[in-house]
Amino acid sequence: MICATAPFQRLLVPTFQTLELINVSEIISVQAYENYSRLQLTQNRHYISTQSFGKFAAMLERHNFFQCHKSYVVNLDYVVRYHKAGEVEMSDKSKIAVARRRKDDFLEVLSQNVLVD
Repeated sequence: MICATAPFQRLLVPTFQTLELINVSEIISVQAYENYSRLQLTQNRHYISTQSFGKFAAMLERHNFFQCHKSYVVNLDYVVRYHKAGEVEMSDKSKIAVARRRKDDFLEVLSQNVLVD
């Protein structure tokens, strides 16, 4: 569930022992991780959540995130470059595969988020 709190939008993330309040703007990517979800955050932080990947994908879709692969959602604000081999490089130096079927959509959405001459 998304909680609108000024000035941040925060996400309530259930983990094994806690409920974490995380600023959406700090999420770099979300990965399907067995029956759980792994959230990669700024400053080299991460959480394993008991919430399903599908729920995260649906919630984050309206917050400048893109599901580039069946098991990854990326924050477009943290994309550094796209490798023509089919990978996106994030600000934390991680490389995430972009599915062939989603490549064109990904590049279109990415181009809408940058200034182009």
